[in-house]
Amino acid sequence: MVRRTTAFLAATLFGAHLLGAPAVLPDRDRPGELEGVVSFHCHTEPYLFLEDDKDQSWRVEFSSQDAISHVVAGDRVKVRGIFPKRATTPRMRDATVEVVGKGVVPPYIEMTPAEMHAVGPDGETGKRFWYGKLVSTSGVVLDINRRETYTQLVIGPKETPVIVSVPHLLKTPLPEELEIGAHVRVRGVGVYTAAWDEKSGSVTPVRDIQVRTANIASVTILSAKPFWTAGRVFGALGALAAVMLFVIGAVQRARTRDRIAADAVRRERLRLTSELHDNFQQLLAGCMFRLGAAMGKVGRDDDGAKKQLEQLRSSLNHTQTSLRAALWGLTEEAEGPAALTELFKYAASRMPQWEGVVRFTVRGHERAVARQCSGALLLIMQEAIGNALRHGCARKVDVVVDFTDDMLIFGITDDGCGFNVDLGSSAGHLGIDSMRKHAEGIGGTLTLTSAIGKGTAVSVRIPL
Repeated sequence: MVRRTTAFLAATLFGAHLLGAPAVLPDRDRPGELEGVVSFHCHTEPYLFLEDDKDQSWRVEFSSQDAISHVVAGDRVKVRGIFPKRATTPRMRDATVEVVGKGVVPPYIEMTPAEMHAVGPDGETGKRFWYGKLVSTSGVVLDINRRETYTQLVIGPKETPVIVSVPHLLKTPLPEELEIGAHVRVRGVGVYTAAWDEKSGSVTPVRDIQVRTANIASVTILSAKPFWTAGRVFGALGALAAVMLFVIGAVQRARTRDRIAADAVRRERLRLTSELHDNFQQLLAGCMFRLGAAMGKVGRDDDGAKKQLEQLRSSLNHTQTSLRAALWGLTEEAEGPAALTELFKYAASRMPQWEGVVRFTVRGHERAVARQCSGALLLIMQEAIGNALRHGCARKVDVVVDFTDDMLIFGITDDGCGFNVDLGSSAGHLGIDSMRKHAEGIGGTLTLTSAIGKGTAVSVRIPL
């Protein structure tokens, strides 16, 4: 009779407190007993919640989980234990339990996270009586915190978050779609925290709004995390903008490089044109004039000398014509085809003295080559073939253009008399240095091999 009276007194005090009426919380532990239906039982923790016949929910704590291993939700039980002093929520500790029958598990209360946060100290706003009740709520997963024996979720709007405690081991993976951003529904027992303030003599405001579930099956995924989140949208837009800026910058830099290279080629062409016109053209014109004067002084009977002079004048005239064609080709910016091998053949067609002597061969798959590179190789080819015909007295010159995977190999080989490479420019071969500079100017390397009586070979290797 004493125990029942104590329990009734404790229940009355808790009920008055939960309703918001002034109440003096017990200032010392009191023994007592309760009877009701088990509404929630977590098999990994030593506590359960029961609902008595007055619709009051109680948290009942035991010394070990083994003490309630035989109890399941829906059992009607009697518990005996201690009502702790200054408890701000209905609870009993150090309890023992006796199953006395079967009952009906209370229904779930549908609540939003905002309604759960509407618990006020006066008990007049929101659903104050949901402590220890079975609640069902839903929201967006804001955070996931894995612990050794349980997983903690934070759901709801950011303004009214609810902590969800799920007994789920760290070593056990979560469902695939349970991630931050997913929309979920959780079912469990609702709890919150309030404390007795010794200074003010009142209960502190409610905090730590929680739902404790029995297992991971109590969490239902309503919809997976949307792919196009605000972060991903802004990230994609930022990446797209960065790519566009990079492409625009690369195009502008490429155009600038091409313009600089084109200007350099144009200036080189004009320099060569001026140099050839002012020096060699004038020299050839002077030779033609003096040759004409010499022919006028040769006697009529000296047919052999006249014949030799006529052949010399013909050769000089042919050289002048070829030089004019070369000068015209240098000054014409768009003259000639774009393909490298076609450009070489085009240049050869303007050199009648090459006909029947120079042969072109192309290997591999021909690719586009920058105009500056084509111009440099054309000058190297003209110099090498000119040397072979003038100095080497070559009867055959082979020009080979070889396109490999990562290299352009340009070779010129003749069957002339050859020369001693070690003597270099001191032997009058100033064109060798000119060819080497042209090759280095386009990022290539030039190799020259020759020997007396064995012809000459020029090879240029350019990375593609």
